[in-house]
Amino acid sequence: MSELETSSSAVEHTARVRSRFATRNRSLATIANSESNFAGEIKTLPVIGKPHEHGTTYEKMIEKLVGYVTKEFKRGRDLELLIKTQVDDFEKATGVKEPTISDKDALYRGKLTKYGKLLDIYLQREDMYKENKAKLFAVVFGQCTPTMVAGLKSQNGYVKKELEKDVVWVIKAIKKLSVGIDENENEAITAYGAVKKFYELRQADGESNNRYMERFEEAWKTADAAAGVNCLVPTITRTSEKYKGLSNDEWIEAMKAICFFVKASKMRFGSKIREGSEAVVLGVDNYPTTLDAAYRILTETQQRMNAGREASERRGAGTTTASAGTCNYQRRSIPDGQDVVMGTDRRVYNVQCNNCNAWGHYARRERVPTR
Repeated sequence: MSELETSSSAVEHTARVRSRFATRNRSLATIANSESNFAGEIKTLPVIGKPHEHGTTYEKMIEKLVGYVTKEFKRGRDLELLIKTQVDDFEKATGVKEPTISDKDALYRGKLTKYGKLLDIYLQREDMYKENKAKLFAVVFGQCTPTMVAGLKSQNGYVKKELEKDVVWVIKAIKKLSVGIDENENEAITAYGAVKKFYELRQADGESNNRYMERFEEAWKTADAAAGVNCLVPTITRTSEKYKGLSNDEWIEAMKAICFFVKASKMRFGSKIREGSEAVVLGVDNYPTTLDAAYRILTETQQRMNAGREASERRGAGTTTASAGTCNYQRRSIPDGQDVVMGTDRRVYNVQCNNCNAWGHYARRERVPTR
């Protein structure tokens, strides 16, 4: 084969490869676009997808689902226990017990008639409960993104569960898939990855406390579901006065609080974290024992930092002039139609310069010489 033919063949091969990649990329783009536009069968309910889709969390979906079913289903409140805990127990959910009658009472027509009426009521409600479960299956399935639906269909026993409209199974499967746990993957690798992700979690310096809390809870629940809570909460003999009287649930909550607190941004909360450590050395343990308390410490600390920063800015902006007699932070927003001039620090502030009367910079940051 000549050199020219070889070169031509290489060009054709490259073109075919690029064509395949272009086709694949267009397909992926189409799928991504369809998933991003997916709104679910019921517009008032959120959709649920896999982790990479960054959609509604499982917990928020469950919360909204309970409200929807309670409002839209006849006797929908009977499903609240099932939705929240995946416990399918009709009598526990409704508080209704199947009526019984003794052989002696069965001899009396009045008591037998009453028993028959009570039994009819019980069976009618039980039938409604079963009918609502089937409806709930359709509602939940209809709010799953195409990627989540594909994940459900790949689970073992899907065909049978779908025919039975097993809503408990579908909710449990969604709970795992929504945090990245797939039974078709290696369990040990999944568990290791989930625990590693949790222990490497840190609050970013510019991340809000609310967003940090969401990421923390998601990582905790993923690790718990994949590897078990024992991988997150040590089984130790608790001897300190602070912890020895706690129940297992309280101890788990205390560990969550500690993890959330010490993983906070060191730039913003490093001094607060060191303050807690130093206090323990002095015999005072102020570490939080609940997640809410840990969140409150960070929030209150952030509020104090913000207040101090604002006060500092006001002091810096409070330069006055004899002619104006007013400080240049007197307005909080730039009026419409005013020219905005950036200062020498290349930032724009909601102030009016006392020298040039332009908006957007302090007098000390003016780009032209002062008058």
